[in-house]
Amino acid sequence: MTRGALILATLLAFSCTDRDAPKPVPVADEGTAVDPSRPVSSREAIPPVVAPAAAPVDPDDPAEPGIPDLARLARYVYKTMQRHEEVCPFANPYRDRLHFALAVEVEGGRMTRVGLGHVGLELPGATEPRPLAAAQWPRELTSYVTCLAPHLQAVAMAPAPSDGTYEPAYAYGGRPAGRPAP
Repeated sequence: MTRGALILATLLAFSCTDRDAPKPVPVADEGTAVDPSRPVSSREAIPPVVAPAAAPVDPDDPAEPGIPDLARLARYVYKTMQRHEEVCPFANPYRDRLHFALAVEVEGGRMTRVGLGHVGLELPGATEPRPLAAAQWPRELTSYVTCLAPHLQAVAMAPAPSDGTYEPAYAYGGRPAGRPAP
C-alpha cells in the first residue's frame, strides 16, 4: 500500500466516529396510536391530522332520515326517470305546463303497480292546473309511463316506504311550439 493511501485510510478511520453518525428517528407504527400527552422530540415528525372525507350531500337521496314515505318514493321515481331518459324520453306536447301524478302501489319494498293517477294543464295566468279527463291525456305521456313502469318495478327500495298506494306528482314546462290545450 502506498504511503498516501495509508494516510487517507488513517484519516478516515479517526474522522468518522459514532458520535457524528446521524441518530435514528423513532417513527410510530401504522397501527399504534400517537399519545398526544407525550412531548414530541425535535427529531420526530408530527403526524398530520387527516380529517375523514365528507361524502357529498345528495338532496334527492331516498335514504335521508326523517322524510315522509311519499317524498321517499318520489325520490326513487325521480332518480329512475333521470337514469332512463334515453330509454324512455318524454317532452311535454303542450304549450302549457303539464302536471301529472303517478299512481304507485308499494308492497314489500317494490313498486308493484305503476300507472297515471291524474293529469292536468296549467294555463297561463292560472294558479292551479286544470284537470284533464282520461280521454284527453296525451298519448306521449301515457306511452312514457308505460315505458317507465318496468324500470320502476325493478327498483329495490332500501329503505323502502311503507306498503300502500302513493301519488307522487311531477310537472313539465310548456313548449312554445307545442299543441294548444284541449
